[in-house]
Amino acid sequence: MKKKTTILFIFITILFGQLYAQPGFDLVSNGGGNYQLSMYYGAVSSVNGVPYEQIKGSPFMTDKWQHASLYNIKNELISERPVLLNLVTGEIYFMEGEKPMVADKEIVRKVVVHSSASAKDAKAVYLNFVPNLRINDMKVNDFAEVFHSGYAKLIKYRRKELAQSEGGGGMPKYYFFKDFTYYFVQVKNQCGRLNRLSRDVLFEQLPGAYGMQDWVDDNKLNLKKEADVIKFIEYYNSVKEKEGK
Repeated sequence: MKKKTTILFIFITILFGQLYAQPGFDLVSNGGGNYQLSMYYGAVSSVNGVPYEQIKGSPFMTDKWQHASLYNIKNELISERPVLLNLVTGEIYFMEGEKPMVADKEIVRKVVVHSSASAKDAKAVYLNFVPNLRINDMKVNDFAEVFHSGYAKLIKYRRKELAQSEGGGGMPKYYFFKDFTYYFVQVKNQCGRLNRLSRDVLFEQLPGAYGMQDWVDDNKLNLKKEADVIKFIEYYNSVKEKEGK
């Protein structure tokens, strides 16, 4: 009898192990109904056929889990979870208990990262399906960081791609993740790409910005720096708000 019980226990353990390994879905409630939030995350083992362990660097924006709030297309809070942003796949990973999962982009449309699990601040805001966000005529549906609300918005899109070193000089070739960063200015849902951060490139995208050069000089801003571009657009939006734009 003991032998039969042991065999049955092993069978059940194997069966549940197989079920747990299968792709599935989780339902997470926000208090107003259930949402099919995501599929279970199955670890990606390779990029273009190259195993991850053969690629130098990380596919993530940061390897540290960050606490975040997840919202749907109606801007309703779905859930709060630790998250990671995969810049190779353009996906948001989050923890459901001890299970890593990947967010369904059709359900999770906004991710607000907080400075800590107890904080309610907005350290960073990521949106997907940003209107008219394109690179080389290809629509970008991945999560992109949006720095402002109001008349004009600065948008930062980062991605990583598989690359291979040239080798030479006795050094072997190797694979690595190459980082790409793109900036855009969005005005009235029209996105203009900034080929680089500079005063003239930025001002060409912002109607009336050239008339604010004195403010830039007085505040000693360097519009080749992201932080100063953010400060300028905040000021620019405050002026537009006063103008009723």
